[in-house]
Amino acid sequence: MPFTYQDHVTGTTLETYEWDNIWWEHAPDKETPRILAIGDSISCGWRGVLNRILDGKMYVDGFGSSKALDNPQLLPSISLMASQQPQCQIVLFNNGLHGFHLTTGQYQAHYTTVLQTIKKQFAQQKVFVLLTTPVYDVAVNPPVLAERTKLVTARNQAALEVAASLDIPVIDLYTAVISHPEHFTDGVHLTEDGYTLLANTILDAIK
Repeated sequence: MPFTYQDHVTGTTLETYEWDNIWWEHAPDKETPRILAIGDSISCGWRGVLNRILDGKMYVDGFGSSKALDNPQLLPSISLMASQQPQCQIVLFNNGLHGFHLTTGQYQAHYTTVLQTIKKQFAQQKVFVLLTTPVYDVAVNPPVLAERTKLVTARNQAALEVAASLDIPVIDLYTAVISHPEHFTDGVHLTEDGYTLLANTILDAIK
């Protein structure tokens, strides 16, 4: 993916389209337990489905972002999100489908820093690492795994190692959908059935 001129201005490598998606579910409610989902666009997809499945038993708030792990504004953005809703009990973290300018070694180093900070910031909450979902080439029939999935699997291995070193449990979203290319729309994002599969995988893990 090409980068904008802004990396020359700010010193931060950016994607062509940078975005943040911040969501408070039933924001005025100060009693119902909450989950905070921190991740990429895939987290934005399953977050809504998980809210429907939970049906008010818990609420799932979300901070979805294209910010790469080396973006100096990622952690301040997460902190700002957390400061506005201090009552979450569970934090779900994933950031694997962005920052492809990073080598796997760089990714693991930044992943360690970010996850250490999240674990410290959310010391009273249960933190989970979510593995990154695969990428399919849907231009062929039947769809096949895209070349970028090799990088995804390397990043997932790095995430597993970092999570183990910090004693953080892992939820395997990669395995949940790797055999279901029919659930992918553009090769990255999923259908409603695909997001439902991910949401139920998460729910089974956090129960």
